[in-house]
Formats: sequence, C-alpha cells, structure tokens
Amino acid sequence: MSRIKIVTLTLFLVSCASSSNNLTTQKVALVDAVDGTPSVMRYDRLISLAVRSALDVEDTIITGPDDQIRFEFEDGTLVAAGHDTQLRIETFDEKSGELHLSSSGGAATVALGKVMKKNGTSYFRLTTAFGDIQTDSRTRFWLEHASGGDQLEVVLLELGSLRVSNKFGETTLTALGEATSIVFSAPPSETRIYDDLQSFAFPVL
Repeated sequence: MSRIKIVTLTLFLVSCASSSNNLTTQKVALVDAVDGTPSVMRYDRLISLAVRSALDVEDTIITGPDDQIRFEFEDGTLVAAGHDTQLRIETFDEKSGELHLSSSGGAATVALGKVMKKNGTSYFRLTTAFGDIQTDSRTRFWLEHASGGDQLEVVLLELGSLRVSNKFGETTLTALGEATSIVFSAPPSETRIYDDLQSFAFPVL
C-alpha cells in the first residue's frame, strides 16, 4: 500500500472516530423510568431514550403528549417530567455543589440530592421564561407551565426554602404545600397552601 493511501486511510479513521465521539455522552444522569417514547436533543440530533440511557450537560430532554420520564443525577437528585415537557441540563458539578436546569414547557418534579449539602456553598437553579427557581437546601418541588403558556406554578413538596423570582420581584416558599404563580409582567403571586399534595405526582412514575 502506498504512503498516500496509508495517510488517507488514517485520516479517514480519525475523522470517523471524531464524528462518533460527537454523538456519545459523559454520564451526569441516568434514566431510571420511562413511559411512552421520550427523547433527548443532543448535538442537533434527536435520540430516543430508554431505561439506563445516559444524560449529560447540554442535553435537552423532551417528552410528547403520551410520555413521562424520570432520571437520576450522580448525586441522587431525581427529576421526573410529565407530558409535553422540555428540560435542559445546563450545569452539573457535584464537587462545587452546583446544578442548573432550564425548562421551556410542561411539568416536572425535582427532588434535590446530595449536591445540596446545606453547607452554604451548594446551589440549585432552574430557569424559565417567567423567572428563576433557586435554593441552597435539599428539598423537593413541583413546577408546571400552564396549558396556555401564560403562567408558571411552583409548589414546595417538602420542607425547605425555595426562592422564586423574576425582574419584578420575588417570594420564598418555606411551608409544606406552599405555592406561587408567575406571569410575564408581574412579580410572583402571593403564596397559597395546597393541603392535598397527591395530585403533584406522575401516576406512572
């Protein structure tokens, strides 16, 4: 085989390996339950998800009208998403205690794991078009975008402290079942209490 052919073959194999690596992922979370056919958008490619599928930073998890999914981060943080939901993993750093998600539709529950060590340095943030949800405590909450797309509701499902804010103001949820709503043009609403928390769960998951 000539030297030119050898070099050409080597470059081809390197190119194939590089293309393959662009579709693989480093695991920061693992899918542990699915219903329907949820998927992930990765490098502009839509990939079907199943139990034990790996997820990484910059992945966008997408569910359709008949889908549900639950995935667990390496620190034990659990996220469950209902139908017609989009969640993006923006940042996950277990060493520094930082987790940042973003949501652009649908409903989800988040149960924060060991990344939230209550040591004053851990930090969780979930961003939406309506505003931000932040905490430095280990807690669990529900968020849901209204079907009309004009409101976001946030409900605290475990004792803790959850700060909900936008450019117009902020409120802090601290009581079990305490909730607030956010719209585009006003601060978070006055808080209210839900006595029955059974409805803030996904039946299949």
